[in-house]
Amino acid sequence: MPSGRANWFCISKDKKDFTLDLNDSRIKKDRKAILVAKTWHKGRVLLGYAKVNEKLGYFVYKGKVLRKEDFQLLRKRKNLAWKLHKKGWKIPKNAFLAGVTRELEKLYIGRVIVKGVELAGQVCGSVCHVAKGDEVFEAQTFQILVIEEKENSHPAKCIK
Repeated sequence: MPSGRANWFCISKDKKDFTLDLNDSRIKKDRKAILVAKTWHKGRVLLGYAKVNEKLGYFVYKGKVLRKEDFQLLRKRKNLAWKLHKKGWKIPKNAFLAGVTRELEKLYIGRVIVKGVELAGQVCGSVCHVAKGDEVFEAQTFQILVIEEKENSHPAKCIK
């Protein structure tokens, strides 16, 4: 399966305005942008999303919502796309491999609409786990991030 040779860049609570690090005019204009993010917690990689206006990442850890001020944002490449996925279907061969658990289970990035808002979460097994407020949603139908074509050498915008 393809692994992520995409660019992730670090965001820390010590940075005054992380939009300065983004070469993405859409985010500079839209302070409510929600972007794909990852973090580490107690030695584990977690996938989720970050809200630009809050400067916070939202993740699921052991069935609970975890908010973090230190995380990484995924910079989109032109070859990344979202594809419909349902529980019971095999993970696509071209799914973007974003991490591995301690137990060596592969982790992928999923996206769902929760109460009218597109949010990213961690696909573990064939379910997408997404944090929303203080609730955890387990979606059985969602979009999964895939690699469609040869990688372009020019980084594009942060992935939404």
